Parts: sequence; structure tokens; C-alpha cells
Amino acid sequence: MTNEGKVAVVVGGGSGIGRATAELFAAQGAVVAVADINEANAAATAELLRSQGAEVSAHACNITNQAHTEQLIADVVSQHGALDMVTSTVGWSDTTFFMQEDEAYWRRIIDNQPARRDLPEPVSSCRDDRAKVGLDRVDQLGRRQGRHDG
Repeated sequence: MTNEGKVAVVVGGGSGIGRATAELFAAQGAVVAVADINEANAAATAELLRSQGAEVSAHACNITNQAHTEQLIADVVSQHGALDMVTSTVGWSDTTFFMQEDEAYWRRIIDNQPARRDLPEPVSSCRDDRAKVGLDRVDQLGRRQGRHDG
């Protein structure tokens, strides 16, 4: 599988599975936009990928905040000229036994998901000119949330 020249956003790319996902996309030839709530972690992943020859950018983003999500997408399209794939590896939990947790705990985990299920307005307003902005394929891999008009 190759993603040569595709632009991939990896939300939660600052560490763990997200960092590994960003590394995989870079190894496949994708331009990678690393987004993470922890700006230092996003920058560290970006620097790692850059040292391996990848084209990469780092973005601080809290995806539970709609304005942050919209700004991320707008920044990626502005910086890289396209957006082909979005993957979210964001997750949160404590190291407690899940059966002992109350509803507030579960609500916090559920609420730690992307603020929008569709494309933000700065990007979706460009739908009539998909070739120009590269929106022929927008996926959230794994969870398959988001919009896929493909």
C-alpha cells in the first residue's frame, strides 16, 4: 500500500499509536500533519519524521473543541494544499477497573472524541472544487467516523 503524495492528518499523533500511525503514513510517502493536544509531543513526532526525510507539520489541537478542529483542517489545507485522509487515534482512560467507574467517568471518555462528525465549513465550502483542495477521499481510519463522499 502506498500513500505517495497524499496528505494525512493524524490526530493524537504526538505519542503511542498515533505516533506509530504517523510513522506508517510517512513511510508510505504521505505528507503528514501531526495534531495533538500536547504541542510538544506533536512537535517531537514531526521532528522525528522530518529526520527520516518526511514532509511533515505539527499542530496543537484539542479535537473536542469545534473551533480547534476547524482551524486544524484549514491550516492543513492552507499549508499542504490538500487533505486526503484524517485518522484519529485519540483516547483517554485511567488505569482503573472499568466496572467500578460511574457515568461521569464514561461521559468523559465519550466526550473525548472529535467535536464534529462532518467537515468543518472552511473545508466543506470547497466541495464544488474537490480537485483543487484534494477532498476526493476523507476518511477517519479505524473508527470510520466523519464524512466520506467518495
